[in-house]
Amino acid sequence: MKKITKIILSVLIGLMFIILIAVLLRHFIADFVIQKRMKHYNVPGLSYTVISNYEIKKARSFGVINNKTHKVVNSESIFQAASTTKLLVSTIVLHYVENGVFSLTEDVNKYLKSWRIPESEFLDNKKITLFHLLTHQSGFNAPDGGLDWENGSSPSLVEVLNGEKPAINDKAAIKYSPGKKWEYSNMGYIIVQLILEDVLGKPFPEIVKEIIFDPLEMNHSTFTYPLESIYKENEAVPHNKQGEVEIALLHPKAYAQGGLLTTTMDLTKFHIELMKSYKGMSNKILSQSMMERLCKGEVDLDPDIFGGIQFGEAMGLQVKVTDKGLFIFRIGYNTPGAGSCLAGYPSLGEGAVIMTNSANGIDICIETMMLLGISNGWPNINK
Repeated sequence: MKKITKIILSVLIGLMFIILIAVLLRHFIADFVIQKRMKHYNVPGLSYTVISNYEIKKARSFGVINNKTHKVVNSESIFQAASTTKLLVSTIVLHYVENGVFSLTEDVNKYLKSWRIPESEFLDNKKITLFHLLTHQSGFNAPDGGLDWENGSSPSLVEVLNGEKPAINDKAAIKYSPGKKWEYSNMGYIIVQLILEDVLGKPFPEIVKEIIFDPLEMNHSTFTYPLESIYKENEAVPHNKQGEVEIALLHPKAYAQGGLLTTTMDLTKFHIELMKSYKGMSNKILSQSMMERLCKGEVDLDPDIFGGIQFGEAMGLQVKVTDKGLFIFRIGYNTPGAGSCLAGYPSLGEGAVIMTNSANGIDICIETMMLLGISNGWPNINK
């Protein structure tokens, strides 16, 4: 009997060793493939974290923050979060909805003080609400051509919305009736920023610091650009598709559409907090019920946008219901070269955050997220 026991123990130890080696190889292979794909896409730098059971399980950084200086990416490298910023914006709005400051269904002209929704034939007594703005159903333009400004200037949000100098962009214009259809609109989120500033009487960066950065100890996150000296040496600068350094084009006053600068570790803190809220494990920013409201799919998106996968537009992110629970996804891109994304299963506490400093960032982010999902045993989102 003792001999059999020893044999069983020996076999179990051997199996455990084999499993350990298999797991290590699986993760090693994933990192090897990521670096190969970075070379394929001319992506200078990439950083990612993997979340398991609502904690950071793994963090990796590859490449450089600047192809001229060749300084390597590390845990303190500051990346542009791009449109991932919008998820912070919707979270803040829902925080204030929960506290009775805003309503998702009220006419936003009730909140706006320094600007008004322009008259339009498409309104026809209809109102534009925060719900419309947060889900890209307001009818506002993108705008085409993006946002620019005169050299050395710092146009106000009102000048941006009116398309007035020193801002150089199309003015905010309503293209269709609110709620009629989904059409991506950075302008809509700029309006949300103005609503927050008008009602709360504070600059947007101060609001984010109070509601998100400070409670979550996101100490390497900012909206100030050029970066302060404490962050400047760690800036992951933009690179074009050929891997050449470009000048960042972050707007000096319009932040809500994509102005967050942060580390992968800081963005992961935010991601974990949202997943914990969804599970009912934390309410530092949102209660469970309000987080569920934020994650509710409001309109089905064209599957071609996401490679044939059917997502729904929620408030500041995209969602998909699977047989293993809700899958959340948020991706962002900034011209001339930055891409980031976060994804996960909030009810399972599994997820990841990826940030890059490349115009090919979207491609590498999606591939890396898929690879991390497979190597970490995430459920298939198509089931």
